[in-house]
Amino acid sequence: ATAVLKLVEEGKLDLDAPVFGLLKSVKPPAGARTDPRLAKVTVRECLNHSGGWDRAVQGDPINWEPQICRALRLRPPLT
Repeated sequence: ATAVLKLVEEGKLDLDAPVFGLLKSVKPPAGARTDPRLAKVTVRECLNHSGGWDRAVQGDPINWEPQICRALRLRPPLT
């Protein structure tokens, strides 16, 4: 967070820039379904941990390991 805010202070980064527009090399695996809202997540939201998901509705992705393991037929922990 400190490095990001330093870049903002130097005028090299905009807190309201879409984060995945900046991280062009980060892509989902081939054939994966992605949430279209990802394109709108900003640097500011990442720093605030507020990317727009409602934990009360969809749960917290940090706790999705059991479902991912079942879907991929893998044993936890995921690597």
